[in-house]
Amino acid sequence: SKLHGLVISANGVVSNCVICGNSSTTAEPGVGVYFGGAGTLTHCTVTDNHITVGGNSSSGCGIYCNGANYVIDTCVVTGNSGTQGVGQGAVHLESSGTVRNTLVCGNTQTPDATSKVPASAGIYLISQNNRSVIENCTVVGNTLNFEKDGAAGLYVGGKGRIDIRNTVVWDNGATGGVSDCFFNTEVVSGTMQCSILNNLLDKFTAENVTYEDPLLNSKHRPRMGSPCIDSGTNQEWMVGATDVYRRDRIIGPRVDIGAAEFSPSGLMLLFK
Repeated sequence: SKLHGLVISANGVVSNCVICGNSSTTAEPGVGVYFGGAGTLTHCTVTDNHITVGGNSSSGCGIYCNGANYVIDTCVVTGNSGTQGVGQGAVHLESSGTVRNTLVCGNTQTPDATSKVPASAGIYLISQNNRSVIENCTVVGNTLNFEKDGAAGLYVGGKGRIDIRNTVVWDNGATGGVSDCFFNTEVVSGTMQCSILNNLLDKFTAENVTYEDPLLNSKHRPRMGSPCIDSGTNQEWMVGATDVYRRDRIIGPRVDIGAAEFSPSGLMLLFK
């Protein structure tokens, strides 16, 4: 496609799909998936989508949400890239909505060197006078080739309420002095619960936030001894739900932090 691989609006629901191989040289963001209004993307993979053009079109090279009440649930966003433009996220979020149970990894943004706005290679969230939620997500291994403002993994700004819980943001790289996470001082209010981050700024009420290595394996699952294991906050939606790899969302007494539950290898014996 030369515009959008998939457009969701009017409470549309798309599930169990792979959106891949779309490219764009037009001034439209969201070459993989574009939310033009309320809708749901669930159990999908968004991969290998690419934008190469100036202006704002390199934003959301995987997913771009431009309408309220979007839901991105149990998805994988990986291997997408943006070149030139402003480079605002593989997943670009505006207005109110929820991203949960989702893995954002291995995406690249290379904004124009003359750009004067913040950039991100992972998730770029702007919440304007509304509420946005990011929960049980893993944002790792994204690369931002930019030496100015922004965050390689997660950038949060705007003037709304933002709640982030059970989320890992770690080991995202940048060529300049840009950090893994950045929270714009305009954020009015928000909570940060049971998350593992490389760095955290003010404006959030933080509970059980840690800054230690999450010890993830090559599939971004927690390894034995990971601080992610049984460290999250359980939510009603998790009952009967699966993680991003379609295994039980809660295996132990508490949900693991991140998009995937700990999955021990080999034989496990339980004695009572």
